[in-house]
Amino acid sequence: MNNQAPKKIFWNLSLRLELFTSFIPIPTFVYFIAVVGAFKTEDDLKAVAISGLICGFFTVTWGLLYRYFKIKYILRDVNFLQEGKISSDKRKEKIKLSILHYPYNEGRTIIARWALGATTGLIIFGLLTGKWFPIIPTISLYLGLLFVLPISYVIFLFSSESQMRSLLLLPEVTNIPVNKENIRYMGYFRRILLAISAVSIAPITIFGYFIYSIVAGNLSFKDPILHIILLSLQCITSVIIVAFVVARSLKDGLSVTNNSLLELGNGNFEVTSGRTSADDFGEQAHLLSVIIAKLKNLYTEITDLNLNLENRVEERTKELNESFTEIKKLKIQQDGDYFLTSLLAKPLFINANKSKLVKTDFIIRQKKSFEFHNRKADLGGDLCITGNLKLGTPDDHSTYTMVLNGDAMGKSMQGAGGSLIMGVVMNSIMARSAAKKRILNTTPVKWLTDLYHELNSVFLTFNGSMLLSATVILIKDETGEMFYWNAEHPFTVILRDEKAEFLESGLELRKLG
Repeated sequence: MNNQAPKKIFWNLSLRLELFTSFIPIPTFVYFIAVVGAFKTEDDLKAVAISGLICGFFTVTWGLLYRYFKIKYILRDVNFLQEGKISSDKRKEKIKLSILHYPYNEGRTIIARWALGATTGLIIFGLLTGKWFPIIPTISLYLGLLFVLPISYVIFLFSSESQMRSLLLLPEVTNIPVNKENIRYMGYFRRILLAISAVSIAPITIFGYFIYSIVAGNLSFKDPILHIILLSLQCITSVIIVAFVVARSLKDGLSVTNNSLLELGNGNFEVTSGRTSADDFGEQAHLLSVIIAKLKNLYTEITDLNLNLENRVEERTKELNESFTEIKKLKIQQDGDYFLTSLLAKPLFINANKSKLVKTDFIIRQKKSFEFHNRKADLGGDLCITGNLKLGTPDDHSTYTMVLNGDAMGKSMQGAGGSLIMGVVMNSIMARSAAKKRILNTTPVKWLTDLYHELNSVFLTFNGSMLLSATVILIKDETGEMFYWNAEHPFTVILRDEKAEFLESGLELRKLG
């Protein structure tokens, strides 16, 4: 900010405010006192003139001094902000609040100037002349303040706000965040209501007092048309000035947000927006600044993504290739484990039936199919085992074909583990029972019962973490008589006379384990 700025803002504001006071409130005020004050002598008119000069000098001097020093301190702080001498956020907020609140302070000052100035003028006049103002002119003087103060407050508020907006638009000030709770907020509903009331109270008060005084016989006009014309001109002028000031304030408030939106629409995300008044437009500007910040962050992310998209794609592709290579290595290792397990299981699941009367065949399709080093294999919990037994006495025995069909709990490795255990145990039992053409001195029912308990005891050691459903069948070769048990396995199907039927109608035994 250049060195002429303080003087420029001070004089622009002073000329606007004091000229308005001189042309509108003061003439109306003096006219009102002169007409209704019942001045009858030349001394009365001199008293009004002297006290008016004293009052005017006092109020103008007070207003100019207050305005000069207040603006001087504000501009000094703004210079400090521009030079980077202030780092405290609280101090910055305080400076911005002082600018936002200056129009309200100026409005309150004009009210105090009028009230105290009129009283001071009367007191000084009395002290200098030794005479006191008559009662009726004194009453009319303070009655005149009723319509002078509101319109003065409105003009001082809006005009000061228009001048201070140039400071609030500075980047160093605009970007300072301010807590809404610390702002003396006045929305445009209250502002327009105040402006309308200010321009309405003057004619209502003046004409009302005139009518009352005429009816009461205190006033009589020789030329009433002249007075009506003068007061009408004063009132119309007041309405025009107040309307102009309010309209300009609305225009300036809209212009701030419109300019920001226009720049934003043109793709300029560096545009700034902030409170330039303590009203609805100031709140809109604050909300717009929040939106701009979010859009700017989003735009930066998108721009960065577009600029570095190729590099990111390459990096991502490299990561995916590395992950795929790692997964491929793990799959090869896993397939190797599967293949080894399938090799271990294959010799256990054998169709060892050698009976010439009872034929058995396997069809096994495991859940997991895989390929390892161009070798296809499968893995799972399904198993089939067959063999032959001799039961009875050496003199009276029969040959039986044993068939086992089972399914271990779980898929892939877990199921394969259960089937391996079952295969090892079952083949061990068969080797023990049928080795060297051994004849077991037992019945089919007894052998099947002992087999169930032995197998169940093996799987019970896993505490329920490994279960196996199975069906074990003994078929007497000579007669085809069949003995079996079903441990929660799918029901057994028998095909007889071209008709398929289930042998079971319900659950017989629980799973092994």
